[in-house]
Amino acid sequence: MTQKIKKTQWYKKQSKSGFVEYSTDFDFFLRNQIAVSKSNLKYNFHSMLEAKSFSLTANVFGNREFSNEQIIERCKEIHVKLLSGEYGQGELID
Repeated sequence: MTQKIKKTQWYKKQSKSGFVEYSTDFDFFLRNQIAVSKSNLKYNFHSMLEAKSFSLTANVFGNREFSNEQIIERCKEIHVKLLSGEYGQGELID
């Protein structure tokens, strides 16, 4: 994305149920727009705004859970991919 993103902008994209707007502010996105669920050693990162799973990740390095830092890092990767259009093209709006 070549545009400079202001902290308060939104990324509007089409979903199956209409338009959804994701925040360009990662802290807001983390608190309100992404959910992480865990089943055994598999983590599902999914949208709280639309019926969409961003990622299903298994911890393959031993029998341990992801740390909070690892979960936040994966959420950051998803946020960057979302804003770059990998989960559907959209546009920045104020």
